[in-house]
Order: sequence, then structure tokens, then C-alpha cells
Amino acid sequence: MEPDDIDSALTIERDYEPYRVKSLGENLAINLGMIFVTITALILSMLILQHLLVGVTWNAG
Repeated sequence: MEPDDIDSALTIERDYEPYRVKSLGENLAINLGMIFVTITALILSMLILQHLLVGVTWNAG
């Protein structure tokens, strides 16, 4: 095996960038963002479901 092959096989530090340990602020921002998205999706789905159910019951009667 050539030395160049070994060097090219080594992992570069920037390849680990997505997997590095995040600071508390980054974790907090990610968690709050996920909570916001989840709550927004739940509210929207409840509103849409309510309108669909109203439409179904209205048409059935």
C-alpha cells in the first residue's frame, strides 16, 4: 500500500462537523424549533380535521 493511499483513506476533521458535540445554546435552539414545528403541525392538523369532519357530517345530513 502506498503512503498516498493511506493519507487519502484518513478521515478529515471537517467530515465530522455534523457529528460534533453541540453547545447548550445550539441544542436549546434545535429543541425549541422542533417543539414549535410539532405544535404548529398539531394545530393545523386539528383545524383541517375539524373542517373535514364538519363537511362530512354536513353532507351526510
